[in-house]
Amino acid sequence: MFHTTQANEAEHRRGLPINMTYSHGCIHLKPGEREQLFSIGAFKPGTRFVVHKYHESFNPSNLLLVCLLFLSACTNAELAWDYDGSVSQGGNRIKTKLDNTYSGLITEQGVFLAGYEIDSQGINHPFAALVQFDLGAVSYWPQTKDIKQFFQYQDNTYMLSSTGQTHLFQHKDWTEGQQLLLKENSIVIDSSPHIIACSPAPLMKTSHLRGSCYSPGNGWEIELSWSLVKPALCGEYLTVIEDRLQTLKAHQINLISGNIVRSIELKTAVADACAVVFN
Repeated sequence: MFHTTQANEAEHRRGLPINMTYSHGCIHLKPGEREQLFSIGAFKPGTRFVVHKYHESFNPSNLLLVCLLFLSACTNAELAWDYDGSVSQGGNRIKTKLDNTYSGLITEQGVFLAGYEIDSQGINHPFAALVQFDLGAVSYWPQTKDIKQFFQYQDNTYMLSSTGQTHLFQHKDWTEGQQLLLKENSIVIDSSPHIIACSPAPLMKTSHLRGSCYSPGNGWEIELSWSLVKPALCGEYLTVIEDRLQTLKAHQINLISGNIVRSIELKTAVADACAVVFN
């Protein structure tokens, strides 16, 4: 269910900052954003609604299109992808067979996309796709597991699955990256010069398991119960926000040693790990 809260409605009417709180499964909206969604027809019957996983964070640059400039490859023309599976360059635009795209990476080979093709029975089939810079060719690779993300490491492009298995893009195809096996449900936070990855804590309240962040190349791993806010590289430190037992605690972690440098308790939730100010 999408809804606001009474407290947020009162804050909105009084012109106060909106203090968002956790829900038990519903999606909380700010009153002003609810009205904006109504105005653009977001709640009309038949509107497609995509449910993302808890660790996935919103990137505004992806919504309006992601652009990088490669002077030799695309002669300064914009290459961009959108969530409906389309890719554009300059005034040209193509639609891939993906009905929903949730992750993309622009490289020298073109733009890699992760998404789903939805069949006539409404079943999602995961695919990886590569769209060439000139939009003239699209390659597809069906997947048996969901793709978490694409990332670059040591001048190579990798695809990471939900199982932690990586695949290296080589000779126009994906091969298993034998030297890069990450933990299940991991996301790569940084890969230059060393891989730093994090895996979220299970959402079940009764679970005794915890999430973690780790660096295989540097030989460290630290248990941290995070699930809501994606860890981020903020300056020279990794910032992780633990959200266990209704307590929010932010940590700064040294990238080389994995040691916690600073920790503070947060009184209010934040959407971006780098928004935390450590005293």
